[in-house]
Amino acid sequence: MKILVLGGGSSQISVIKRGQERGHKIVVSDQNLAAPGCLLVREREKVSTFDPEGTLSAVKKHNLEGIVVVGTDQPVYTAAYVAEKMGLDYPLSSREALAVTNKKIMKERMTAGNLPFPRYALLEEGFKDSDLKELSFPLVIKPLDSQGQRGVRKVFTIAEIRESIAETLSFSRQKEILAEEFYPHREVTVNGWVKEGRAYILAVSDRVTLESPNSLGVCIAHRYPSLFAEGREREIEDLVKRIVKAFNLKKGPIYLQLFIGSAGILINEIACRLGGAYEDEWIPLVTGVDPLNLLYEEIETGTVREEALQVRPEMEETLCTTLLLFSRPGLVTSQGNIEEVFSLAGVKGGRYLLDPPVLIQEMRNSTQRAGYAIITAGNNRVLDERVEDLFNHFRFFDKLGNNLLWDTRREVRRGG
Repeated sequence: MKILVLGGGSSQISVIKRGQERGHKIVVSDQNLAAPGCLLVREREKVSTFDPEGTLSAVKKHNLEGIVVVGTDQPVYTAAYVAEKMGLDYPLSSREALAVTNKKIMKERMTAGNLPFPRYALLEEGFKDSDLKELSFPLVIKPLDSQGQRGVRKVFTIAEIRESIAETLSFSRQKEILAEEFYPHREVTVNGWVKEGRAYILAVSDRVTLESPNSLGVCIAHRYPSLFAEGREREIEDLVKRIVKAFNLKKGPIYLQLFIGSAGILINEIACRLGGAYEDEWIPLVTGVDPLNLLYEEIETGTVREEALQVRPEMEETLCTTLLLFSRPGLVTSQGNIEEVFSLAGVKGGRYLLDPPVLIQEMRNSTQRAGYAIITAGNNRVLDERVEDLFNHFRFFDKLGNNLLWDTRREVRRGG
């Protein structure tokens, strides 16, 4: 089969390779033909994955039989649109895809489904103070149709919104932004699959984030199984069922970001794709369920086998931390040896993502990720020891030989 993968970044490498291993011809579309995934295939198209019409025009010449999206939100709509126009099977119609990629429509669906989420308002650049009269500060402002925490900020006054709204809009194709009440919380993600309208939860993990004056919600690690969701499994399962019903989801992957705080569980965002924190690599290690096989099985047969969705608790090492690594500001001139990293106990995956020399600015969003590592263990003590060891061996060097790795080991430890 000839299958289109939208995007050629680091998050798409595994899905490209898996498709090739299964005997498929993979076409990659990306506006950067030097992206690592593009270099793995013979057929590639230079077009933005955010551009449905452009993508359709670029891929019409290919006799496509399937489309895959992994790791990024906005291309889900592009995939659904192209599939609809080309008569291909895809888990979502373009209408349903818009509901999980545009936060305005997403909020409307959640309201209609009586789902729990923070109170919000939609603001244009010339908004009135009275547009926010129903909300209490601090607020979080976001673009309606972006990803990777671009343009997301925590604000404490109306004046701050006015100062920031142009920047937030610069990451959007819309004329409005979302302003929602900040809910003090711990954050968890739910990775699942929908088969014939029924949700199967594959993994619930802690999404460990950092907050700074210039950014909010940038993820630095995923920890499995979730500590924050412990004891709330039934509540999360019920909420997932309600989300699937409210968004009319019939099949395919689901990825949910949930806030857990004093007022209970609130929904942050809903997506219909595999997560962007290398879930396709770490979920099989600790659950025995392989999401990439599910993606291709659905394309190949139109469905997935129920037995392929069953989590196997007898896996040898059932604890996992995926470290999303950043460089401190500076000129990175070289990186460490990835083979040295893979020689460490418990390291099951990872990669340096930079192409030195490269100047690193202050971290503002998750697109500035510089590397990642996946670590498993059988108990919390050993996992923390292995995380510690990893931070002692992952390196981004400046010209003076200083390691610029941003040290977040305290935040990502199981007790962090």
